[in-house]
Amino acid sequence: MNSKNKNMKIEKFQKTNRELEKITQQKYELEEQMLELRRQIRNSERKLNGMNRSEEWRKRNHTLIEYGALIEIAKLIGENKALLLGYLLNFHKLNDNEKQNLKINGIIEFESRKNKKEKIKIEMQKNREENLKESDEDE
Repeated sequence: MNSKNKNMKIEKFQKTNRELEKITQQKYELEEQMLELRRQIRNSERKLNGMNRSEEWRKRNHTLIEYGALIEIAKLIGENKALLLGYLLNFHKLNDNEKQNLKINGIIEFESRKNKKEKIKIEMQKNREENLKESDEDE
């Protein structure tokens, strides 16, 4: 009986040991899955941060290009940068009336450029139509 009892205990121990190994393996697999999920979360967060940052950069670049275009329109490219900065810093010293007059000048310039663009568009359209007529007549 003692031997039988001993064998039963050994079998029970072996069974428990197998279950423990199985549970240990499952634990290891779950830990690996958690690590992978954490990696995926970190990567997703990085992508989101990158998208936010790139969106901010896009907006900033757009603004800088717009203001650079204004410098170009005013034919100030090539001027001394310190001179331009000093001139622009004086903007804050202008009174409301002076700012309003400058704004009106800017609006007039924008309208003038818009009208020139429209004239060029119309002229190009006329040229296209004339070229099409000439090519139709040649055939």
